[in-house]
Amino acid sequence: MITVAPPGSSIFLSTTSMIVIPVNCVGVMGAGLAKEYANRYPEGLEAYRKACKLHSLIPGHAYRYGRRTIFATTKDHWGNPSKIEWVRGCLWDILAISALADDAWIDIPALGCGLGGLSWDWFKGAARSTLGASEANFVLHPPH
Repeated sequence: MITVAPPGSSIFLSTTSMIVIPVNCVGVMGAGLAKEYANRYPEGLEAYRKACKLHSLIPGHAYRYGRRTIFATTKDHWGNPSKIEWVRGCLWDILAISALADDAWIDIPALGCGLGGLSWDWFKGAARSTLGASEANFVLHPPH
């Protein structure tokens, strides 16, 4: 099931089992949702930076960190725009992660929108077509 959160709702106040955080592959969480995540969860920031330093993150993939976080690499470098194919790849990986989780409820921000430059309408359609047949539950958050 896919639902859309009310505009302005915070992914950090969610009671779902997992949240998705959009990131780049160079270890910088300097703006947007990633920055808020880094401020709230410094241990997650350090794990992310270590993965970047080891070149373990590849654009267009999603990586589970701990029990509750999924990092979605929607950009190679923080200064570049997101690419549609990378966001699609992240959605496919989120689908795979959800299949491995029991009773998954996953909050997903508007990946690639906002600072990434993609459109919310495109993202909603891509998320619905990729995740729609899953048994998991997804909450899409519009860009702020």
